[in-house]
Amino acid sequence: MTRSSRNTIVVLSAIVVLMVVYIFVLRAQLQEQQALVASYKEKAEALAGLTRTEAKKVNDIFIERFFNYQNTADRYKKLKEIMTEQGFKAAHPSGDKVPEKGADVKARAMQIQSYEQAKDRTHVEYISTFTQTVSFNGQSTNTPMIIKTKLVLVEGQGWKVDDIENIPIGSEPVRILGSFS
Repeated sequence: MTRSSRNTIVVLSAIVVLMVVYIFVLRAQLQEQQALVASYKEKAEALAGLTRTEAKKVNDIFIERFFNYQNTADRYKKLKEIMTEQGFKAAHPSGDKVPEKGADVKARAMQIQSYEQAKDRTHVEYISTFTQTVSFNGQSTNTPMIIKTKLVLVEGQGWKVDDIENIPIGSEPVRILGSFS
């Protein structure tokens, strides 16, 4: 074997060794990146679950505060911090100023069940079903209710109720929230 043949074999061998090493380094980097992507996906899913858990808490607080009260003025005072301006207007659609002293109407929500639908990372909707007992002048009425709430994630403030809708049930007339017929 000639000297040039040996040099060629040595050079080719070195190139093959370098390519094999390079392939192993690339494979290791690819595995690291895949592990990092999997870790980010897990963290994103955990955060999405956490933020939806926070949204559920706000929805539950809204239902509790809006449908359980000792007089009509109380219900609105407790809502401002968990609602956007648009949401507050939806809760008080008359546009009148919220009364300083409300009527002595008492309300209580029972058997509350909520169903969630996440629209995206910053918008969640809930359908809540419950029975509301409203008492006025010694008279009580039980009304089955279905309420749709839309929550939005407000940067720096957390989840806020952005809209509410009273969904009529069956053939009963639509009632204004908390009103009597």
